[in-house]
Amino acid sequence: MMNKSKCLEYYLDSRTYNQEELQKNIEETKKEFPKQKIAVDVEMNQFGMYVINFYFENKNNIFNKMKVYFNRKNKSKLLLEEKNKIRS
Repeated sequence: MMNKSKCLEYYLDSRTYNQEELQKNIEETKKEFPKQKIAVDVEMNQFGMYVINFYFENKNNIFNKMKVYFNRKNKSKLLLEEKNKIRS
């Protein structure tokens, strides 16, 4: 399951756009963000408008938090070692 946060929301008129044009718009939007994992949700509201929600992968998962923690820990350790070398 992907942690997701909504970043884009489009409204398109169902009388103007058919399913093929809708799919084409979704694919064009995905091409604008080639390095992101995107989940798309399409629904029609009570006014006859397609509501397209683009959800981008949330980068703050547990593994990335652990990686940031260990990187900070290693950097602080290196800085302490460097300070000790200067004092010696």
